[in-house]
Amino acid sequence: MSDCPNSDPNFDKVMSRFFDITAKDYPSKRKLVYYGVCIWVRLVLYTLIYYYRDHKFMPYIIGLLSIGAIGNLWGSITNPGKQWWSKRFDLVISIILLMSCIGVILNKIPSIVIPVLLYISLVGGIIQSMFINFC
Repeated sequence: MSDCPNSDPNFDKVMSRFFDITAKDYPSKRKLVYYGVCIWVRLVLYTLIYYYRDHKFMPYIIGLLSIGAIGNLWGSITNPGKQWWSKRFDLVISIILLMSCIGVILNKIPSIVIPVLLYISLVGGIIQSMFINFC
């Protein structure tokens, strides 16, 4: 899908293990995986984080994962390629999430902020996906 303006190469690499990414029906399979798997897996993970948000290690775990996400997203933004969701939006969420984790660790903000930011990220991704063409 080299001519698709919103087909992320990293996602395509993962998908190529399961599907022929040069097939005509590949866009519909991407869409099915996004709406049928990715969204639901994230929803379950974020709900677990919501329920365990007061666990002593949760802000540390999420903070470390945020640092990883920031590094990955920063590399994607500074070396722009194709994308089908806003990596800038996810980068901003990841930075705010990291700062929130620090705030929770320092007892400056309530732990509920962490799952709320994750849910905002999820809803934002769903809304963004409604305005793109899965080519």
